[in-house]
Amino acid sequence: MCLLGLSFLVGIVTFRDYGMSMDESAMIALGKKSLSAYLTLQPLTQEAIPSSPILVYYGPLFAMGTAAVTEVLLYLFPDFIRSDLWHLCYFLGFLLAVCCLYLLAWRWFSPSVAFGVALLFSSQPLLWGHAFINPKDIPFLAFFLLSLVSGLWCCDRLFGTAYTRFTRNHWQNQIEQLRVRWKELSRSSQDTSGKIDGLKEVTEQIKALIFTLRQPVFWVSAIALGLSTSIRVVAPMVGLIIVILALGRGGKKAIGPLCGYFLIAALVTYGSWPALWANPIEHYLKSWQMAFQFPWQGKIFFMGEFWRAWELPWFYLPLLFAIQFTEPLVILASSGLILLIVRIKHFRSPELPLLILLWFILPVGVLIFKRPPLYDNFRQVLFLVPPLFLLAGVALEEIYARLRSPLIRFVFYLVLFFPGVYGYLQLHPYEYTYYNSFVGGVKGASRAFETEYWMTSFREAIEYINQIAPPSKRVLVWEGARLVANFIRPDLILVENRGNTEKSNLDNDYLIISSRYHKDEKIFKAAPILYQVERQGVPFTVVKAIGESP
Repeated sequence: MCLLGLSFLVGIVTFRDYGMSMDESAMIALGKKSLSAYLTLQPLTQEAIPSSPILVYYGPLFAMGTAAVTEVLLYLFPDFIRSDLWHLCYFLGFLLAVCCLYLLAWRWFSPSVAFGVALLFSSQPLLWGHAFINPKDIPFLAFFLLSLVSGLWCCDRLFGTAYTRFTRNHWQNQIEQLRVRWKELSRSSQDTSGKIDGLKEVTEQIKALIFTLRQPVFWVSAIALGLSTSIRVVAPMVGLIIVILALGRGGKKAIGPLCGYFLIAALVTYGSWPALWANPIEHYLKSWQMAFQFPWQGKIFFMGEFWRAWELPWFYLPLLFAIQFTEPLVILASSGLILLIVRIKHFRSPELPLLILLWFILPVGVLIFKRPPLYDNFRQVLFLVPPLFLLAGVALEEIYARLRSPLIRFVFYLVLFFPGVYGYLQLHPYEYTYYNSFVGGVKGASRAFETEYWMTSFREAIEYINQIAPPSKRVLVWEGARLVANFIRPDLILVENRGNTEKSNLDNDYLIISSRYHKDEKIFKAAPILYQVERQGVPFTVVKAIGESP
C-alpha cells in the first residue's frame, strides 16, 4: 500500500507534464465510436471510422472506459486538458499492474521479497514513462496480470481444500443414491459397471461446475479474461496458462469449470466489443491476423541501421531487454534464471517454473524464431516482461535470506531503487526513452537505437513557441500536428506539412520536427535552431525558425 500510495502521489503531481503520443487520439476516437454503438445497438463497422478504418480490429474496452471517465472528469474539472486526463487513466491502469504483480509474487515469495519485486517493477523508467502515454500496451499489461492473478486464485479455490470440503459435505450421499438407482435399473445389462463409471464421471463434472458457479473468484477471473480479450486479442494466452495449471491440479474435474470459464469470457468479450456483434468469429480471427501480421511499412532503427519490421535480427528482443531495463533487474533476472534451472528439481512448487516457461520463455522464443513485425522497440510485448521480475524475485529471495540486518536489507532495496529513480529524474517526462549504463544511457544509445519514437516532446516544443511567437504566426509541425493541437496558443496557426519537401512548406514561420530517423538533420538544414527538447544531451525535438521568423 505504501508503494502504491507513493506512486499515486508522484503520478498525480506529474501527469500533466506528458505530451500526447502518436496512437492516443485514434484510440480515443475508437472508444467514443464504440460507446456510440451501445446507443444504436448496431455493430461498429469500418465506415464508422473513415479516418482509420483498421481501428475496428483493435479491442476498444479500455479506450471506451478512458473516453467515458474523461468526460466525467472534464465536467468536474473543466480547466483540465483532455489528453492529460487520458494519461491519468492509463496511469491508474499501471498501478493496477503493480498491485497484481505484487500479489502474484506473494504466491511464491515472502512479503518482503514480493515488495522488492513490485518496487523493481514500478521503478523502471521505461514502464513508468509508458504508464502515462501508452493507451494500448499498459492497459493490456494490467488486465493480463489481473486475469492471471484471479485465474490462479480460482484454481486455488476450486481445486484446494474448499472444493474437497464441498465434495464431502454436499455430494457424497447424492452420488451414492444415484449409483444404487442406476444399478437397479441396469441389472440386466452386461456393461453395468461401465455405465456406473460413466455416471460417476458425469456427476463429478456437474458437481465441479455447480461448485465453481458458487465461487465469486470464478466470475472475477472469467470476466477479467473477457475484458482483457476486449483490449487485445492475444489475451486468451492467459486462459491457456490457466487450462494447463487447472488440469495439472484438478485433472478431469477441471474440464467443466474450464468450459464455463471460457464461455463466460467469450460472452463478456462479445458484449464489450461492438465490432464483434455482426460476425464475432470472423471478426475475431481477422483481428488476430492483424495482430500478428500488421501491415506496418515503416523502418526500425536498431544498432545504427534501418531494418524492416519483419527482418529484424534474432537478438532484437534479448538485446533490448538487456539495455532498456535497469541494471539491478537485468542482473537479478539473469541470476534468478540460473538459480531456477539449477534448483528446479528442488523448487518448492512447480507452478512458478511452469508459469515462466509458458509466459516468457516459449512466447519470446517464438518471437525470436518466427520474427513477426515488431516496432517501437518492444512496447507491443510489454505483457511478457513481468516474468523477468519474478525471476528477479528468485534471486532476491536467496539474497534476502542472507541479509540478516534490517538496516542492510533497507540499504539493499535503496540500491535496487536508485537507478530507476535516477533515470526518472534525468529523463522526465520522457522516461520511456530510458537506456541503462550498459550502452551509456540515452546519450550512448542515441543515433543507434530508437529513443523518443512517439514524439511526446512536441508538447514542450509548442509550449516554447507559445512563449515567444507573435500573434498569427504559422507553426509547421512535420508529421504529427495533432500532437500539439491541445497545447497551441489560440492565436497561432497550426499547419501540417504538405508533402516531404521544403519548397512546399516555405510559407510558415516556425518548424517543429522530431529527431527520429534524423529528420531534424535533413529538413530545413539551413534554418536556425531556436530550441531543442533534449535529455542527456540528446535532442528529441527541434524548433527551427523558417520564413521570416526571428
